[in-house]
Amino acid sequence: MSWANVRLIFHRELRDQLRDRRTLFTVLVLPILLYPLLGMTFLQISQFLREHPTRIWVVGYDAERLAVDIPLFDGERLSNDLEDDSTRRLLEFRFDPSVPDELTPFLAELTAEPAPDSAGQPEREPSTELQQLLASQQVDLLVLFPDAESAAEGDATSDDGLATNEPPSTENQSPIAAEPGTPRVVLAGNLARDSSRVARQRVVRVLERWRDLIVLKTLARNRVSPEATRPFRLEERDLSAVATRRAAVWSKILPFVMLLWALTGAFYPAIDSCAGEKERGTLETMLCGPATRGEIVAGKLMTVVSFSAATSLLNLLSMMFSGALLIGAMPREGSMLTFGPPPLLALVWLTLALFPAAALFGSLALAIAVFARSSKEGQYYLMPLLMVSLPLLMIAMLPATELEWGTALIPLTGLMLLLRELIEGDYLSALTYAAPVLAITFGAVYASARWAVAQFCNESVIFRESEQIGLGVWLRHVMRDRTVLPSAGEALLCAVLILLIRFFGQFALAAPSSWNGFAVTTAVTLLAFVATPALLMALLLTRSPTRSLLLRWPGFTPLIVAPLLAVSLHPLLSAFGRLVVTVYEPGPEMEQLGRMLQGFFDQAPGLLSIVLVIAATPAICEELAFRGFVLAGFSSLRNKWAAIALSSFFFGVAHGLLQQSIVATFTGLVLGYVAFQTRSLLPAMLYHFVHNSLAVLIGHWGSHPEARPAWTEYLLAYAPAADVTTPTEYHVPA
Repeated sequence: MSWANVRLIFHRELRDQLRDRRTLFTVLVLPILLYPLLGMTFLQISQFLREHPTRIWVVGYDAERLAVDIPLFDGERLSNDLEDDSTRRLLEFRFDPSVPDELTPFLAELTAEPAPDSAGQPEREPSTELQQLLASQQVDLLVLFPDAESAAEGDATSDDGLATNEPPSTENQSPIAAEPGTPRVVLAGNLARDSSRVARQRVVRVLERWRDLIVLKTLARNRVSPEATRPFRLEERDLSAVATRRAAVWSKILPFVMLLWALTGAFYPAIDSCAGEKERGTLETMLCGPATRGEIVAGKLMTVVSFSAATSLLNLLSMMFSGALLIGAMPREGSMLTFGPPPLLALVWLTLALFPAAALFGSLALAIAVFARSSKEGQYYLMPLLMVSLPLLMIAMLPATELEWGTALIPLTGLMLLLRELIEGDYLSALTYAAPVLAITFGAVYASARWAVAQFCNESVIFRESEQIGLGVWLRHVMRDRTVLPSAGEALLCAVLILLIRFFGQFALAAPSSWNGFAVTTAVTLLAFVATPALLMALLLTRSPTRSLLLRWPGFTPLIVAPLLAVSLHPLLSAFGRLVVTVYEPGPEMEQLGRMLQGFFDQAPGLLSIVLVIAATPAICEELAFRGFVLAGFSSLRNKWAAIALSSFFFGVAHGLLQQSIVATFTGLVLGYVAFQTRSLLPAMLYHFVHNSLAVLIGHWGSHPEARPAWTEYLLAYAPAADVTTPTEYHVPA
């Protein structure tokens, strides 16, 4: 590679991008204006944000009948012991000493006991007329004090469970019997409306204070210390440093903003550098020059990475500066902010991580943008890349997500978690997982850069002609111009269809409760959802279904070597499965699934039937789809390992559990290599069958307690090909 040519192309691309006013606005002007404008808008809008008073309809309150030491109301306002500035300003009361006529028809509904909970019983719908009555009375919440007769019954529950002063019981009575005369307070409102929910929260706080005061008064009258109701006192000590507490929020926001703008800043220069040159007609001139395709990609990639890094860095600087000014201007007294301004040290770590992130997004954007025929079409390709990246970034923002071996091996997620640990000052954890995070990140950069070079070397991609959109035209083209082997697009369509059909089909099948049901469900799933789409597409889209499915005789030698290879690699793959379980620890669902399968296996008529369901059926159906049609279609990419990797990826995604998917992907690499080298599906089927059969036999022979493996390990031993998914409902046989 001539670095002189790369530098020349880089300078040319950089000048072209700097002449584009849209690019300059996105990179330079927008970051400087965006966050100050957002801060100004927030300050302006916050002046209009205030809490509105809620209207409360109090019915049936009588202090003498309640016979409590402390009254709730003093006239038409709360008593002095319960009222404060907040309640005085936010609660507006309307009183009716007795039940009004318009509320009388609903009194039975309001004071009735709730129906006992029972499985399968529909939830009782409240009266719509009562909701309309409250709306017509312009009240947000009804506070009802039942009459003395109802109160004397000691019923401590409300009709809809909206609010009571005693918890409900499944035996239609309070677990602690209420004393005669214990008052009930029934809260009724349309909790689907925000105003009603806010009113309920405010009233409940007042009622809780009222109850606490009554308890204290009762204890004092009986000469009991209030400490008797509090057996212990809870005290908290926050051992985190002040800087760490301030950085806790910014450690999630700043890496997310950095990576998101690195993606956005890379995509638009990549579109202009590729699709824009196609529109201007200058790409052909560059391709005819002395620079190689790799040098052209390197020069364009340096330009895209530069703009991506500049966009992200300017956004970070503007956000941190605006955030520091905005937080500094807010009052400390009564503020809801629990964090301070962004730490300056975070900028150092973010800058170091910015360049590999910009290189990753730049390579991906360049490879995708070269596929577009125009700038307008290229903008549509941003959404798929964004939809793939956002979940990986959002995972790292979840409170329960921590930097460990499992998350460190996930692209983007591991990088964002590493930055979070560095910003929060946990350098020991960051140093422990820095190597795998950086290895995955730079590995992804290398793979995406190689993909971009491959895209530029593919003439059919660079000079892609316009396509006509129409179902009739496409069907005539498919039937008239069928090829011997499927195309890469048809293979991709087949893989996606299998995933979609499996996803929606699993909800149509009932969860099995016996071995026969499990066998039928497994056979239907594999035959109808996996094998059938591949067989139909081979018949309709290709001239030779047998060749498109790799159904040819490979000779005796591959048929002998494939089972031996399965036997020799089975311990290695089983050990890898145990490693996956260690890194990605399964939840209780996996153990429950294992007990369910063992119950089914105990009901099986014999070991042969288990082998047929677990080994033979997946070996035939899954190989027809993933090593047959899908692998044959991806072979048109003219890259053996790319075809094997893509077919293995979809083979892994087709499995239901994360641990299954990871092990299945690596097992698919071996199966794909066997099928590709032999140009036949039969050795791969034999390998698949022997691999699953070994797992079944090991699980059967090791079934006694001393030799039985852990359920998760047992599942993963055959999960790469057994295709066991997590049912929506478990039926564990006795």
